[in-house]
Amino acid sequence: TIITQLAGEVNAPAVISELAEYAREVDLDFARSSIEAIASVALKGDAFAERCFETLEKLSLVEGNATMQSMVIALQKMLRKYPQDGVGVEM
Repeated sequence: TIITQLAGEVNAPAVISELAEYAREVDLDFARSSIEAIASVALKGDAFAERCFETLEKLSLVEGNATMQSMVIALQKMLRKYPQDGVGVEM
């Protein structure tokens, strides 16, 4: 997506926060796309990975979260590239 392509060192925290807000949307397709986008930002650079792991972990704590499958898939992709950053992630 365009927003993930625009993510860089300067604005990555803002982009990740915005995507996290989108992930809480009622529209499940939009929420799932946002979660996938968070993983895409993480895969862009090491500097963003830890923040993305933390964000997905926080999102997973929301009770009744219907996007859990998307989060697990996103975490799987991230863990393949950054196994050390996923240590301690609880879902």
